[in-house]
Amino acid sequence: MGSDLYYPYVDSIKGDKYKGLMELRTKQSNNIFRTFYFVIVKDEKTKSEKAILLHAIQKKTDKTPKKELETALARMKDYKSRR
Repeated sequence: MGSDLYYPYVDSIKGDKYKGLMELRTKQSNNIFRTFYFVIVKDEKTKSEKAILLHAIQKKTDKTPKKELETALARMKDYKSRR
C-alpha cells in the first residue's frame, strides 16, 4: 500500500523527527483531508505490507499544524512500542 501510491496522493512528512510518517491526501468537494499513517512489513516471508492509520484532519491552512503531526508521531511511537 505505502509503496503503490505516489505524490500528489501520498507524501512523506519532512524532517528526521518524523521519519517513516506518511500522509494520504484526499479531497472531497472543497474540503481537503490528511490521514497520517506509517507502513510496516506484515509478513517477513512474503514482505507484505500493512498501513497503520494514526490520525486524520481536515486541512484548513497551507501548513499542517505541528500539533497534528505530534499527535500522529506519538501514536506511531506508541504502536511500535507495543509490538
